[in-house]
Amino acid sequence: MVAEPEGTAMVVRSTLLPWPGIQLLLISGCAEPLLPTGGPVDRTPPAISASVPSNGAVNYEEDFVRLEFSEYVDQASFARAFSVTPALSERLRFAWRQRRVDVAFPEPLRDSTTYVLIIGTDLRDVRGIKITSPLTLAFATGPVIDKGRITGSVVEPFRGRGMADIDVLAYQPGALEPAYRTQTDGQGRFVLPYVREGEYSVIALLDRNRNQRPDPSEIFAVPPTQIIHTTEDTTLSLRRWIITRLDTIPPTLDRVRQRDAGIVEARFSEAVVLPGLDPTMWSLADSVTGYRVPILRVFQAADDPVRVFLEARPATPGTYFVEPDSAIADSSANRVRGSVVTVDMEPVENEAPRFEFFRFLPEEQSGEVILLPHQYPELVFSMPPDRAALDTLVTARDSTGAVRSIRIGTRNGTTYTLQLVPPLSQGEIVRVTVSDTLHQVYRRMEDRDLGSLSGTVQRLDIAHPVVIEVYAADEPGLSLATTYADSMGWFEIAGLQEDNYDVRAFIDLNQNSQWDGGQLQPFQPTEPITWTLEAIAVRARWNSALADTLVFHVR
Repeated sequence: MVAEPEGTAMVVRSTLLPWPGIQLLLISGCAEPLLPTGGPVDRTPPAISASVPSNGAVNYEEDFVRLEFSEYVDQASFARAFSVTPALSERLRFAWRQRRVDVAFPEPLRDSTTYVLIIGTDLRDVRGIKITSPLTLAFATGPVIDKGRITGSVVEPFRGRGMADIDVLAYQPGALEPAYRTQTDGQGRFVLPYVREGEYSVIALLDRNRNQRPDPSEIFAVPPTQIIHTTEDTTLSLRRWIITRLDTIPPTLDRVRQRDAGIVEARFSEAVVLPGLDPTMWSLADSVTGYRVPILRVFQAADDPVRVFLEARPATPGTYFVEPDSAIADSSANRVRGSVVTVDMEPVENEAPRFEFFRFLPEEQSGEVILLPHQYPELVFSMPPDRAALDTLVTARDSTGAVRSIRIGTRNGTTYTLQLVPPLSQGEIVRVTVSDTLHQVYRRMEDRDLGSLSGTVQRLDIAHPVVIEVYAADEPGLSLATTYADSMGWFEIAGLQEDNYDVRAFIDLNQNSQWDGGQLQPFQPTEPITWTLEAIAVRARWNSALADTLVFHVR
């Protein structure tokens, strides 16, 4: 059977087959196709080879569409990827016959309306090869088809690289369901075709739960303007949309349990930042009498900020309420609230909790550890050491063997930073010893081993500062250095190790020293941002200057 498109209809030509051939055809049309064996590996994604109606057809009156693919496709992935706008109230029905599928509409189509069928990037063939760009088919039930277009790209915020498989949704004012939908391709580009003239609120998001609306946990991109106006038959080109995440969900205390030796483990729903290690910021109270058990120490696991540990020794067994102070928050400054959890406590022996030294930071090496200008030696313990004994536990000696003074601080009770007094000079060596047995040698890097990076950035105004950030090219998201452009847009960052770096700049509109990606409701645009297009090589004893001025694209 061979199907060929002809206008808005499909002409079907059949060939008479003997009975065994008819049986084979019927069997193959009802079963999921099997992979053929032998031959070269197929790496070509499926495509639409024929359709009823044809793309762009008008005056279409049937209650179905027919799609024929260039190869066998995975039927479950097609069901996930397929959508129609305007949306229909009932579920679509699919009838498969080999590489062809008939999609039956469950209700009459609207008069004089343009319908857009989108097959998203979830579609794959039976070998698992996915399409890289959405497939689109449009037709009109009247004599005119809408021809407006919205194009743009969605990129990540550290290098400006395109993001694939991001949903782009266009809503009419006040609507809960999108009027149009598409996805970005492998380079982050998108096209919303066949859009009716009008006003739309357009968003881009990683719609993991497929509910076609932004949820608090999903990453999204804010459009350059709140309302986008499309014309009847022209293309509206929008520049880069920057992916961000607006975390508005506060952390919660999910579980508390008693550990050995009088340690209580409090586990949160996400990583939390402790404003301090003051035990009075926590409450451990008897559920019957209300008596508050004194908490001796508070600390956080060095590599697991989801957990906080309390050292407490209640005199009697029983059930206790654990409540953290509301000043405890996540990295987005969402404060914990409504978190009171019970824990069953048993009496403990009087022996002290076991204390261990874990490791040196930066990571231990057999020889010297080179310290960059912004780095300091650090020590990681299993729990806070006794502060009175810390001075005798840790010693630092220079190359002559002389003992150096140390200021010791901690941010979580288990990771301790050592600042030598006076600070290490260029090329100076220090040997840090723990418990007279474990040691690590550190050397401060000399300026002659470092380089610098400079350039200019566009100044749209002088009222708002322009922040310059430098990232290692192989570690996007980890800022190594930050500075501000001067009134003319010039900047320089010194003290960089020989390496390849990416640079990004943003206008700090709210002056909080971090880039903000905006929000959808109430609408707030992203702070203008720009990047270097290629990594910049920095060499020792050399200033690497950007070849071009960094320019902001605000639309």
